[in-house]
Amino acid sequence: MATITFHPEELFTFLRDNNLLPDNINRRIARVKSAGGVIVVDVYPVLKLKKTLALTLTYRGFENDRLLFAVNANPLIDFVLPLISKSFEQGAVTLERSLLQIDVHTLIGRHFSVFVITGVRQKDDHFELTTRHE
Repeated sequence: MATITFHPEELFTFLRDNNLLPDNINRRIARVKSAGGVIVVDVYPVLKLKKTLALTLTYRGFENDRLLFAVNANPLIDFVLPLISKSFEQGAVTLERSLLQIDVHTLIGRHFSVFVITGVRQKDDHFELTTRHE
């Protein structure tokens, strides 16, 4: 058994650097911050405004090999969320009805194929993935 520890900002860096986010979403992310168990993703809106909008993600758990995050947004983002969701239809990251899901095995499986993720927990301001060797 092993434990992999990572910070939420590292998660988004990994998603971006490995092209696991849709391209039209990836290029709109201005910055990622986290505090108090909440991840704030500042995004540039589709409307070519210079000001960013804050998209807040709250960790909801680990189920069926997926990290689950509730998307808490403002009315403008709530309005465009169905349009954004279409960009996430397939792949390691999906967005459906204000729930962002990240397939952990797709995320790290190609780098650590001998490990099986048995659990994930949020601890303070980071995540701990518990693994077993297979």
